[in-house]
Amino acid sequence: MNIMAKSNNKKPKKVQLRIGEAKDIAAVLGTEDRDLQNHRMLSLVHLLRISENDDREKRDLIMISATQALIDMAPKDDIERMLVTQMIGTHEAAIECLRRAMIEGQGFESRDVNLKHAEKLMAVYTKQIEALNKHRGKGQQNITVKHVNVAAGGQAIVGNVEAGKPVPGLSETKPILENSG
Repeated sequence: MNIMAKSNNKKPKKVQLRIGEAKDIAAVLGTEDRDLQNHRMLSLVHLLRISENDDREKRDLIMISATQALIDMAPKDDIERMLVTQMIGTHEAAIECLRRAMIEGQGFESRDVNLKHAEKLMAVYTKQIEALNKHRGKGQQNITVKHVNVAAGGQAIVGNVEAGKPVPGLSETKPILENSG
């Protein structure tokens, strides 16, 4: 796959990125249309910290790493694809803020600002993971019961009940129907 990437006021540079077979590219990017694939990859590449001073090997490694992250997160639809792209960008920005916070010789204020930005970005990343899990149906489900009516002679359990675990004291109760025969 070839990607046309522009740098500051220069001609577009053609970058060749090998992801594997055409069917693999189409699966990851959700389309077989080459123009749309190029657009989706550019959305990802533009989020990366690539300097004009970086040699080709470093640029390729950065792009391959981001592409591998996209592949590993395996987006199943366009919503997931957009969210995963944002997650990669958020992660990259958080790492950059952490890197800047560790630069020697800077004042407390500079380090503090970068650490606060990193903290906010990591919180956003956590929310993005939760959103992705919720979209995929993996979010934790809670059921809240607000009112319980128990008729005279009835029994109720109040508290947290987990499926598959015996409820203390419940096995000691008499069955509702007994076979007398």
